[in-house]
Amino acid sequence: MIMKSRFLIVAVLTFIISNSYGQEYLQWKDHQVVNFYEKLELPEGTLDDEGNPLGYIYVIAEMEGGVYEIEISDGDGDLFEIIDSGYYIKFKPDRGIARYVKGLLVVNGRDWRFYEEE
Repeated sequence: MIMKSRFLIVAVLTFIISNSYGQEYLQWKDHQVVNFYEKLELPEGTLDDEGNPLGYIYVIAEMEGGVYEIEISDGDGDLFEIIDSGYYIKFKPDRGIARYVKGLLVVNGRDWRFYEEE
């Protein structure tokens, strides 16, 4: 029942967003997404292979297909945080992404793209 509700919410939001923006976002600057991650907090006292304290790691996450209106900000290393979501994005190497950007994330099978809002 929860999955049906979640799917319905995603479907409705996708419909609303795609109707709001039409296809105009396809003209915006786009960035290819390599992977999605979630931050996994580790138990206190966890150490890395050199004996240094380690508080968290990033693990690969799955995203449901759809079009999402998101805001991203610069995260650790090559990652960008999807604000208020618990998810992080790694882009194909690209120097054109600002530290904070609004836009649309399109998740379609294995084709994942972020379109910067103009």
